[in-house]
Amino acid sequence: MSDYTSLPERRPTATPAAAPVIESDPPVPTSPLPRLQLKPILGEAVLDGAWWPRSRDLRQELPSLTDYWPLEHGRIARALYSTADWDIAPRRIVSRGSIIPASSFPDENTHKIILTLAGNRRRIELLVIPPDADPTHAEQAFALAIDTSNRHTATQILTDLTEPALTEPTRRPT
Repeated sequence: MSDYTSLPERRPTATPAAAPVIESDPPVPTSPLPRLQLKPILGEAVLDGAWWPRSRDLRQELPSLTDYWPLEHGRIARALYSTADWDIAPRRIVSRGSIIPASSFPDENTHKIILTLAGNRRRIELLVIPPDADPTHAEQAFALAIDTSNRHTATQILTDLTEPALTEPTRRPT
């Protein structure tokens, strides 16, 4: 089984001057470490990794992802998400003392999130594994997403797995 909880826990650092700062000393994140796996080199394939959120509430999940994002890859400046994956989605979040805009794709069923990094504006594309996915299927999705030879889209990966919970997320009333 892959170790997707091995991101080091750390305190947020000061944000670069280019980001709009809303607090002088950001609090330590209280959210759990995100279930995240990234390829060794980002930006060279269809997907850069996968993220398995714990709920369909992006308002709660995105701060965990951005607060614990590995700083060696750069600070997250913007998030673009698939509305099919979320029951509740914010237009912006606060992370490390900065406001991060969030918006949705015009095409709802992409099953990914694109993170734009500050500075170099590099786009990181992550498969979003449904929170109610069977752990075995989630592990398979992680393995496919981080495989350096993978050329499948997020939707193709989820469709290729046989678990119905992975291919069609269940909409819950809000």
